[in-house]
Amino acid sequence: MRKARAIVGIDCGEQRHRFVMIDENGERVASHWVENDLGKIFQAFDELGSLSKTERLEVVTESIGSLGAMVSQAVRGRGDELFVVSTKALRHYRDLEGQPHKSDDRDAYLAARMQLFGMEGVRTPAPASEEEQALARLIRLRFRLMDQKKALGLRLRSRLLELAPVMASI
Repeated sequence: MRKARAIVGIDCGEQRHRFVMIDENGERVASHWVENDLGKIFQAFDELGSLSKTERLEVVTESIGSLGAMVSQAVRGRGDELFVVSTKALRHYRDLEGQPHKSDDRDAYLAARMQLFGMEGVRTPAPASEEEQALARLIRLRFRLMDQKKALGLRLRSRLLELAPVMASI
């Protein structure tokens, strides 16, 4: 007798994540947005777990580091199975499926289907130490702050050009 599977594909973002659950036939069972808050992520997994007929969920995401750190923490805390899909493999599969542009909902769905069909590009992640996770978060924060600094500099220059064009040329 074949064991039933419930697979959750997740497209992680800074503010919120897209969860899409499929059954053992590859059909969409549920999908919803979840804020990037550990309590809400646990709650979403509890709801999806109650919908499935399995003991454990198989969770597939593109990122277990910076953007997906809370998701991977929740998956490991619940004892579910965690898998990572290569961004390049997902992009290739999106092209094969005829999806010309990135869509959070479609990417989460396709990641789950890649796990279901055992496609290349999906793997079990190596465990990361707390130091590695902290370093990844710091690097992400540094890039975000540098982007903000650049944007603020451009806004200041724009305001100077608007108010005193002679000052901006100096």
